[in-house]
Amino acid sequence: MRPLSALLLHGCCALLLALALPLAAPSHAWSEGILRVVTEDWPPYNYTRNGEVVGCSTEVVRAVLERAGIQGRFESYAWARAYVLAQTLPDVLIYSIARNAEREPQFHWIGPIGERRLFLYRLAGRDDLRVRSIDDLHQYRIGLVRDDFAEHYFADRGFLDNECFTQASTQEQALRMLLAGRVDLVSGTDPVLASFLRKEGLPLDSVERVWEIPAEAGYYMALKANSDPDLLRRLDNAFQELRDEGRIAEINRACFAPWRVGGQAPDPTAGLPETAPGQP
Repeated sequence: MRPLSALLLHGCCALLLALALPLAAPSHAWSEGILRVVTEDWPPYNYTRNGEVVGCSTEVVRAVLERAGIQGRFESYAWARAYVLAQTLPDVLIYSIARNAEREPQFHWIGPIGERRLFLYRLAGRDDLRVRSIDDLHQYRIGLVRDDFAEHYFADRGFLDNECFTQASTQEQALRMLLAGRVDLVSGTDPVLASFLRKEGLPLDSVERVWEIPAEAGYYMALKANSDPDLLRRLDNAFQELRDEGRIAEINRACFAPWRVGGQAPDPTAGLPETAPGQP
């Protein structure tokens, strides 16, 4: 169970974020035939280039919307803000989102749209940082992105009352803390780490996996559970058609091929289940 202090802090932050969000336009977007789609800058899955949201997961989402005959309005925010939008407003699609027990009843899930293996990473050569079990993490400084799956995972296990955790607004901020020596470990995936290292002109073996965070495989699209049933049906049908045709796997295979950390990453389409647990 998450500590009371963490729950209160999360609730207060979510309320403040929700109050800061624009209230007029978003709730009417779908009634006007345009679906609001929110995500974060998290290359290579989703990121902004020349004012347009692109990326491997974005390609999948755009293909699903096109098949469903739905026009999307893509917006990129810090993850905590995108997450509160999707939590608060019906008919708002969020991606690439991880699925867990806490989030399960809040959303209608579509996917998985891509494979996910989540790790803690250290700088190459830091052989003094050894993690054999979750208990070993108490002695290290760890950078986590606010409100993402890794933060929820450790909060549920009582870790966020521990001063060894440092919150970042974005994955890039967490990785810069690692390079600067402000933290010992950061959470992430091979494609995300590879994208960042290439952007910084660093070799892909600059970081090393230390420990795999147990998690259900796959990233998803999701909408608030009480969203328009017809919208949900159209999205479900479009995704299932593309999955059955092999198009989802094809997009992932082609898009993720360049993004490897030291060649360690598995095929991003390997292990994609035909249907997600609990999917209709």
